[in-house]
Amino acid sequence: MILEFKQIKSVGENQFQMTENGTLRYVSTSPWTPLSAEFTRNLTMTNSAGQLVFQTEYNYIENALEEAVPFKYLLTGQQRFNSFKVKDSFGNEVGAFYVEVNNIADAKMYLLFNGRVLVAYRLQNGPREFISFYENDAQIGQTTRWNATVNNMDTYHIHFLPGYENLLPILTFFMTYYDFVYHNNTSEAMIGYKVSYTYTYSKNSDKYDSQFILRNFGPEENERISGKGPNSIKPEAKVGNLSMKTFWIIFGVGWFVALLVAGIVCLLLFL
Repeated sequence: MILEFKQIKSVGENQFQMTENGTLRYVSTSPWTPLSAEFTRNLTMTNSAGQLVFQTEYNYIENALEEAVPFKYLLTGQQRFNSFKVKDSFGNEVGAFYVEVNNIADAKMYLLFNGRVLVAYRLQNGPREFISFYENDAQIGQTTRWNATVNNMDTYHIHFLPGYENLLPILTFFMTYYDFVYHNNTSEAMIGYKVSYTYTYSKNSDKYDSQFILRNFGPEENERISGKGPNSIKPEAKVGNLSMKTFWIIFGVGWFVALLVAGIVCLLLFL
């Protein structure tokens, strides 16, 4: 299962689309304005027909009590952050998302859904960021994000092993949660290309398997995800809607024409 989770709106609200082989499957949103106080946080997801599939419930008091003691995990061995309950379209609680810290440099994310437990490990490795998904201690999927955005919009490329297609709805909603927690540019409007190189140390770094895509999806797909070749997923620098290459070509041609016209005018004046 190869998917693309792409942000299509980054001002006023954050809006995302999950597509599979170019077909729209789900649309999700997360808050953008700081006027949305913590207790009104709400993530939503609809299917391609616009029907509500999932929504979240954020209990401010429960989260505040759990997060109030700094470094509580050093005493208890466990502390949860950013806990969200997941509810279906009828308001029934069907799952949860949260970040769990067990020690210094030892954090992981949990995706709970209908009795299933997925553990997600985040790793930032320079120009790219990865999430490795595990179920029952076996890796079942990976997402790849380049640490480069155009107009503050993120794109995640997702690879899951065959047999896990039924996770697509909750996985889409989890990616909405993940972006909200780690890459939500609250109240920030930005036009243009932004790139960063970030490295993180984690005791769970070994959960990232650099050969996962190559081994399960082949060398061509691995090249694409690695930012190589004509189908590279690496975001291209842009000026407005133009690629940097096109911009500089137009810029150069413009200057050449301006200099040519200026030369002709000067020639005519002195003849």
